Amino acid sequence: MRNAVPTVSRPRIICVEDDDSLRLLLTEFLSSEGFEVLAFGSPAEALEHIRGWSDHVDLLVTDFYLPGMTGPELATFATGLLPKLPVVLLSASDERPPLPAGHVFLSKSAPLSTLRSIINGLLSRC
Repeated sequence: MRNAVPTVSRPRIICVEDDDSLRLLLTEFLSSEGFEVLAFGSPAEALEHIRGWSDHVDLLVTDFYLPGMTGPELATFATGLLPKLPVVLLSASDERPPLPAGHVFLSKSAPLSTLRSIINGLLSRC
């Protein structure tokens, strides 16, 4: 009888971006970095998933401005379900609004390597 080899799960990231091409770019990049990515085009879709699978979400990456709900509003709902959930808010604007602890703002003009570094840093604290 063989011993079962424990499976190592990849960190699961929820990515919410209403721009299809940017959502695809983020999904492909984060997947290539070893993350499991669940991508959604709307906050409502993302929240539905988080409600059903809240124990299987490690990090939220979301656009700051989304139709129907802002990224910070989505983050508030998500962290209400998962209080320790780290959040990265992406924006085309370089204005840095005040954010709660555990939330990081990143300009969409930043290199993807910066996003990777931020995510790795946030996940290392969990």
